[in-house]
Amino acid sequence: MISFRMWILLVLVSYHVTSVTSQNDNQRVCHTEDCRLGQQIASMMDTSVDPCEDMFQFSCGGWLRDNPLPVNGEYLTLLDKLKTQNKKEIIQFLENDDVRDQCRESTALEKARTIFKTCTQTEANATLLYKSLVNVRPLFIRRQFVL
Repeated sequence: MISFRMWILLVLVSYHVTSVTSQNDNQRVCHTEDCRLGQQIASMMDTSVDPCEDMFQFSCGGWLRDNPLPVNGEYLTLLDKLKTQNKKEIIQFLENDDVRDQCRESTALEKARTIFKTCTQTEANATLLYKSLVNVRPLFIRRQFVL
């Protein structure tokens, strides 16, 4: 009987300890915009370097470590990286057929998608251009125009 009571007491104590620990962990989590910005700035730093020896490495080493220069030199700064990321997301958005179904009432979006597809389907456009030139060529020959 004593061992059963001890077992119940052990379970209750362990439950209490885990619930208190999880509450403390939730209080330590960063929820405000200022706190998240501070974490982002701290992640861009390399605290393993002495700032008196190499201030640039200290302040930007984390950024350089987490964002190595691509082989093609696509971006160098945070602004360049965001510009590249936005460009990729816009292309994915314009190529996605599910978006067309969701935004049927937006004529601007439909026009943007049409222009994008016209510009990106160069092989199909070249084939259409060739066929139209082949059809027009006899007209020029009959009128004795030299191509």
